[in-house]
Amino acid sequence: MNPEQRKRVIVMAVLGVVLVGVVIWQLMPREGATAPDTGPAPDSSQGEASKTGAEKAAATPGFKTADADIDALVASVEVLDFNYWQERIHRDPMTPLRRGNGVGNSNGKGEVYIAIRDKVVSGIVWDARNPCAVVDDEIVFRGSTFPLGIVVVDIGQDYVTFRGGDVELSVGLKE
Repeated sequence: MNPEQRKRVIVMAVLGVVLVGVVIWQLMPREGATAPDTGPAPDSSQGEASKTGAEKAAATPGFKTADADIDALVASVEVLDFNYWQERIHRDPMTPLRRGNGVGNSNGKGEVYIAIRDKVVSGIVWDARNPCAVVDDEIVFRGSTFPLGIVVVDIGQDYVTFRGGDVELSVGLKE
């Protein structure tokens, strides 16, 4: 056995002894430890059902109690029937809520500008005569319409041009 192997054997033996010591230490009963509470003591003058939550916690060794009635707190909790999928907001939470971005006025130009700007062009099949694109997960052609009177004016190889009223804007292909 060479010196390197001898070192490895000694280190393994020391680690084994430490492991056995830790396991034995964990399994030994400690001073001051109590057995789990199996219920009220037979000589208890009060029934377990008549105790409040704070009294139950105070009777259990090792627990600190607060000046609150747990049962009253639990009874005061209101359970709401909430369906996340019905209440979900269908927008990107990272886009600002402010309207207009300094574009447009009270006649709705700002709203149309934002609606066009927020369009997502995720694919284009370009053909010189009849191109099509995928906009907001819908297949569109020249002349297709969206809400707010937004119309697809042109489809290029890497952009789609929209028009809504007086606002015309090209949106690039998202890669």
